[in-house]
Amino acid sequence: MTGPKISVIMPVRNGLKYLENALTGIESLEFDSWELIIVDDGSTDGTADVLRDWSRSASIPHLIIENAATCGVAIARNAAVAEASGEFVWFVDGDDSWSSDILFHLWSGVSCSEVDMVVCDARRVVAKTGHTSSIQDAPVREIIAGEDALQRILRGELQGHLWNKLIRRARLEKYPFPAMRAHSDLAGIIRLVVASRRVAAVPGEKYFYDVHDGSILQSADYKWENLIQCAETAEEVVEKNDLGSRLNDDLRLFTWSHVMIPAANSVLSGANRDVSKIPYRANITPPMIYSSWRRGHLAITLKAAALRWSPQIYGTIYRRHHAKKWGSVRPGGTN
Repeated sequence: MTGPKISVIMPVRNGLKYLENALTGIESLEFDSWELIIVDDGSTDGTADVLRDWSRSASIPHLIIENAATCGVAIARNAAVAEASGEFVWFVDGDDSWSSDILFHLWSGVSCSEVDMVVCDARRVVAKTGHTSSIQDAPVREIIAGEDALQRILRGELQGHLWNKLIRRARLEKYPFPAMRAHSDLAGIIRLVVASRRVAAVPGEKYFYDVHDGSILQSADYKWENLIQCAETAEEVVEKNDLGSRLNDDLRLFTWSHVMIPAANSVLSGANRDVSKIPYRANITPPMIYSSWRRGHLAITLKAAALRWSPQIYGTIYRRHHAKKWGSVRPGGTN
């Protein structure tokens, strides 16, 4: 292999507030063969100037791509992948933090040539309240088939985040991220895992997802409608790979947990709490509720039942819970 083992890709837009910490974290990475690609996606806050200054003295092999206008994070990531030369790619967000040994940790999962993706655990940290929670994508060290990884995503046992995953570049070149403002990572991962020969899990929290008020998922113009595209992507992947008989129940669970419930959280927390806008709600039936309950998905089943028959009560409980746990951060996303 002539190129580096890993290409580290960091898209950034108007990230000046966090940029110094991000570059310090990048410089602290401990690994023997890697490169860095930063995409400045049309920043207007001085980010580009800081990156140029840093570039002049940086000892890390790197490339900085400057977009004259904002293209969106999905297109920025795809542009970086096109310039990457690493065997694998690790995506990092510029307003988060991570352990200096995360590349070593993820690379330890590349134990055979058929491993196309490696996942580790992470920790979610809410900046406003200090609340933390574990993102346990790798409860045990194991290697599973791509179809099994897809099933775990549909069940909510494997999250669609990019930053705790190492992905073979050849797969990313074949399956680029869809051009969506939000949740392009989830839609992309759904396509990537089923195309992966093997997915390896390496336990250990090595990434720290810092939830800020200014993130896309917490912004006032957050568009939860992109979640419907994720559900449509999952339906397409299941049908294309002839997995319906195995995964249809899991697919329905996914539409509840990753689309209906987060969409409802957003709708019922807004000024116009129009329950008719909540996708998939009208299709819920007592047999569906009973089936989901029998399969052990108790929390999601209770939420789905409440949204179907008592959405306003659900909304009141959710708003109180959210304010206590997350402060004033606007709800959005699937986690």
